Amino acid sequence: MKKTLPAIILAALAAASIPFTLAACGDDERSATEGLSFTLSADGEYYVVSGAEEGTEGDIVIPETYNELPVTQIAQFAFSEQHITSVVVPSSVTVIGTAAFNSCTALTSITFEGSLESIGQVAFANCGALTEVVLPNGLTAIQSSTFMGCSALTDITIPASVTAVEDRAFYGCNALTTVHYRGSRTAWLGIDIAANNDPLTSAEVVFNS
Repeated sequence: MKKTLPAIILAALAAASIPFTLAACGDDERSATEGLSFTLSADGEYYVVSGAEEGTEGDIVIPETYNELPVTQIAQFAFSEQHITSVVVPSSVTVIGTAAFNSCTALTSITFEGSLESIGQVAFANCGALTEVVLPNGLTAIQSSTFMGCSALTDITIPASVTAVEDRAFYGCNALTTVHYRGSRTAWLGIDIAANNDPLTSAEVVFNS
């Protein structure tokens, strides 16, 4: 049976080595979710959220710092296939890894408190309960298959910083009716939108919202 591109990506990444993690017992957790795990960066300058204890579900709040260092990334596969309903991403986080929330089928809400540099491929794919997403400033691309299979997604806000939408980013998002674009009509027409994004190109675009 022929594998799809996202399946190949996920299989390859799953085979990658997994770093040692620390159980969450942070010092500044401003109501952060208990049971999160963190990995210290190689240079010892920041932490990466690497996952959560088995059985963690419901609302997830990621802290801005852990052990007095900033939390700047969410690792690939960190919450993949977990029964979480919402997630708050603090302003300290700038990178969300590949497939970080893939197939979180109960996920209904994502709150970005700051800007982001990158959201990885398949990051929110197959989140079938997700209805609305407001992407933060700073992103330059919506990567391949990021929202693929989000069948309930009706509304997305895209910042003016985005210049490219990669292949299959919105494949299967057949309920998508409205795009709020925080830029001009001219800038929207200049975005490089790859193939297999028909729901995006067919939706109504509201400018400067």
